[in-house]
Amino acid sequence: MKPTQSKVFGKQDIETIEEVVRDSRLVDKGINELKKFSHNAPSFDPDRRRFLKHAAMLAGLIATGQLLKGCATVQEPVQFQGKTYSNWEAYLMTQDLIRGPAPLYRPTGDLPYDNHLNRTGRYAIDYDVPIGTPLTPVNRGRIFRTVESRTGGNELSITHLVGREPLIGSVYAHLSERFYEKKETPAGPGTRGPSVDLINIVASSGNTGVGPGGGQQRPHLHFEISNREHYDTRVGVKFYRSVPPGLHPFTLGVDGGRPVYWDGETEIVSAIYKTIKIQEILYTFDARIKHLRDTLDSKTVKELLDRQNNPEELKNYVGFRVLNKKRGTDGKENYEFRPGSPMYKLMLELFFAMTIQEFIATLPFVYPELKPIYQKANPGIKF
Repeated sequence: MKPTQSKVFGKQDIETIEEVVRDSRLVDKGINELKKFSHNAPSFDPDRRRFLKHAAMLAGLIATGQLLKGCATVQEPVQFQGKTYSNWEAYLMTQDLIRGPAPLYRPTGDLPYDNHLNRTGRYAIDYDVPIGTPLTPVNRGRIFRTVESRTGGNELSITHLVGREPLIGSVYAHLSERFYEKKETPAGPGTRGPSVDLINIVASSGNTGVGPGGGQQRPHLHFEISNREHYDTRVGVKFYRSVPPGLHPFTLGVDGGRPVYWDGETEIVSAIYKTIKIQEILYTFDARIKHLRDTLDSKTVKELLDRQNNPEELKNYVGFRVLNKKRGTDGKENYEFRPGSPMYKLMLELFFAMTIQEFIATLPFVYPELKPIYQKANPGIKF
């Protein structure tokens, strides 16, 4: 549906905003601010209501002085969501320590998250992160292209292999100029760009582009995963316009769930090697347990050994222990094992080796506590 001509918000729009976001504390301040703006709001009613909700939240952030300004670096504090953080690392450490930053929208209905469809009908996730957050590929692949567009700003596309064929593409939009290297668009769809792995820093989140409807937007990372169609060696690959709902990023994480942080070491096993990989894990399991004894209590070690000959039970047990929070003596719930720990590594290896998915995505962010590992692998980037 094509957007309407630019127009100033009127009384009917304000009433719609009040109806859709009446539970937001920012609405009262946002309504007055919206009267000063002109936007290309979508004409299709559900899309318009969603856009107005987004715009009202943004206007409230502007009115209360909470909108992030500038580009965050290690030396510059991050002002985000009404609070000040020393840098992007400090902000990420206040978020979910395994599942990462929250999306901008809450879950609704049957969808994992109430987020937007992009222009080609594929689901996208808008991660709520400040400008300057280092970004990594969600899986190994090759740079497909970098472009600049009016709505997406600086965009990066990466092609990923499924088995031996490049059938999956990931897209990262609204990128900052930092860590974002502008490259010429490949001459043809079969052009092979530089290879990248999960350890590589490929971009930095920003606030480029004008966002939905042509208006201002709240800083975030627009992230999506798409099918690609393979023709032959003369033509190569190109984007495939999948039928909605397409590929939802939140269904391509571990075991079809939400993506989690990578541990900085574990290899994501491709489909053709999974059987070999699980056999290798079980064959070396006794040695692994000896390595884990220093970090685990005797009861946990026994639980692991009892499941050594049942890979499915072992995977479920390790996944439960790692992915679920445990209430501590202080009454607070926290994860027992963080990315980089031996137990977390075992969880990733088991899930990557046993999942029925052809493609697995990790979070497109650096886990702050693993920053030294990434810095060593990316000596030319200071972040």
